[in-house]
Amino acid sequence: MIDMAMIWRRDDPGQDGLLAVVDGTRYYINKYGKVPNFVNVPQGFLSEKDIFELQKRKWTVATNAPKYFKNDIWLGIKTQAQNKEKQP
Repeated sequence: MIDMAMIWRRDDPGQDGLLAVVDGTRYYINKYGKVPNFVNVPQGFLSEKDIFELQKRKWTVATNAPKYFKNDIWLGIKTQAQNKEKQP
């Protein structure tokens, strides 16, 4: 489950993908007071090395954002889904 999601758009399409994630993360922390741990980007936005570095830091990285969002990063907080039993 993803909570508190937002979209961050890099202003410069030539900006490095990882730097764009860092910029978006700073904004996210300032806005929500929490550190995101999930990012979804279009395929090719981040290098394999960048993805590995984020995963080492316990981030979940998805690369299935629509291609027409080529300059957008989807940031959020991934939480464990909780099973709620129905009360009688």
